[in-house]
Amino acid sequence: MNKNVRPMPITIICFFGFLSVLATMVIIASGWHRGGGGWYPYFMGLSAGVGLISFVGLWRMQRWAVYTYAGLVVTNQIVLLSMGVWGVASLIPLVVLGVAFAYRGKMAGG
Repeated sequence: MNKNVRPMPITIICFFGFLSVLATMVIIASGWHRGGGGWYPYFMGLSAGVGLISFVGLWRMQRWAVYTYAGLVVTNQIVLLSMGVWGVASLIPLVVLGVAFAYRGKMAGG
């Protein structure tokens, strides 16, 4: 397999990742995020931006994107825990991260 050919699991992750970024932007624009405090929409926007950058990097099979997404996941887990809104659905990004790490060796870059 060519080192930079995108495997189907990464393609699927990116597709749903792009959808989640879009959904986050809709949530911010609609005001559905109420209850997180005045800082929370800004955090959501920053998180969506870093997520978009990560998914573009994963789409292009860049190894740095795995580490960027890992940092995002850890940060989001901490924020959700500190807000008291962490739930089982919060584990979904960890599954995505596991798949991304599994294909890390097939990605370009350091």
